[in-house]
Amino acid sequence: MTIIAGPKATPAVQRFVLNLNTLLAQTPSVEPARAGTKRRAAREKAQQAGWFERMGSALAKKPKAKPTRQVRRAMSRTAAKSKLAARKKQAMLDSVPGGSAVV
Repeated sequence: MTIIAGPKATPAVQRFVLNLNTLLAQTPSVEPARAGTKRRAAREKAQQAGWFERMGSALAKKPKAKPTRQVRRAMSRTAAKSKLAARKKQAMLDSVPGGSAVV
């Protein structure tokens, strides 16, 4: 493909068209995929899907690790904070004298 500058084009436009033609000539063309290439792509995709299926079932069979001591402590702190927040909210809804400060 070649682009041709108009007869009244300025020198800057002519240089631009020349550079553009040079760039287009250097661009590699990609061949369209043939049937063998398409079959190979489909086969690789099926193999990859099978691999994920096998690994997923293997990971599902693996026993879950028990939470560490730090994780258990964090979960208990979160639960305690949640209970305290619920008690304070209920105290405010019940119009307890002193409100949530009593809790």
